[in-house]
Amino acid sequence: MRVVRRTKYSNVSCVTGQRCDLAVVGNRYKSWNDHNLKTDLNVSIVASCILNLEDRVRNFERAFHSWLETRDVERIIVVDWQSNHPIWSRILDLAYTAGTRPKLTILGIAQNPEADWRIAAAFNIGLSIVQTRFILKLDCDTILHPDFLRENRLKENTFRSISHLNLKGNDKKLNGVFLAQTDVLLKISGFDERFSLYGWDDTDLYRRLAIEIKQQNSLNGSPLQIRSIFEDFVIVSGTNSSQKLIAHLPHKRTNWGNGNCFNRAALRLVENWNSSIDRCHFNCMPLSDYWWGHTSCDIKFLPQAFQILVGQKVCKTIAEECGQPSSTIDRICTFSG
Repeated sequence: MRVVRRTKYSNVSCVTGQRCDLAVVGNRYKSWNDHNLKTDLNVSIVASCILNLEDRVRNFERAFHSWLETRDVERIIVVDWQSNHPIWSRILDLAYTAGTRPKLTILGIAQNPEADWRIAAAFNIGLSIVQTRFILKLDCDTILHPDFLRENRLKENTFRSISHLNLKGNDKKLNGVFLAQTDVLLKISGFDERFSLYGWDDTDLYRRLAIEIKQQNSLNGSPLQIRSIFEDFVIVSGTNSSQKLIAHLPHKRTNWGNGNCFNRAALRLVENWNSSIDRCHFNCMPLSDYWWGHTSCDIKFLPQAFQILVGQKVCKTIAEECGQPSSTIDRICTFSG
């Protein structure tokens, strides 16, 4: 169905999923499409969210505002997984007032009880439309200093993240943030979409990233040691030791489950994630290269989660060995089919 959305900023009407070119609103938008294209970083921010709690919504608004102010970002891509909070009009307001700052694409995953929350699949959906050389993957409660990217240049044949061993307190949750080359992420098929519990998905991705970079350089006659491929983010400004460049905003815990131990064990029992495994199928309304705003996507298929792949009996055994309480074991290992 063709849905026409009228913006409050002018008499411009936008067909949902088609180009909504706000360059016509005023002179401030004339340079929107070529903003920051001369930067040597050429970065897209990709973040995925499920915004069903008020504190998460407040955190996301704060985080998003900081992304708009971050230098050298060309585009922000947000994948909104079935959120039930009417946040997006406020987000578009923020982007509008930012003038010629990064282009914005919001992919809203339509409500579907069959499509359980998968942060891995959500990121991969965002990855599929990235056109910049580099990707900065953030969580929706990650706040940045404007100079974060300028103090975290990416060297050739490396990627950047933050080891949780180098973090304290609430910032330990930053270990899922990374900066990497888009082409390498595509070669390893992004995150393993069979992760449905939180934990170990980022560790698995970093391992596969390092192996791919090492193999590429071996083929080019420049063998690398794995330890030289990974670089920690600079998290404190080099010019002001009291200025943090990145932080995680605190929020209430949610009951999505910490699956570090379970996922690590289950991963050993299944085929390694690769391009031949059937990935998430989704349909989004058409996007043009310079599209600005919100479009809707339908999830048609998600790969089976680890709990189903290993079978109910093995699932319960692993969960018990990982010390999960009986109520959690029943929740994650009870399924039909």
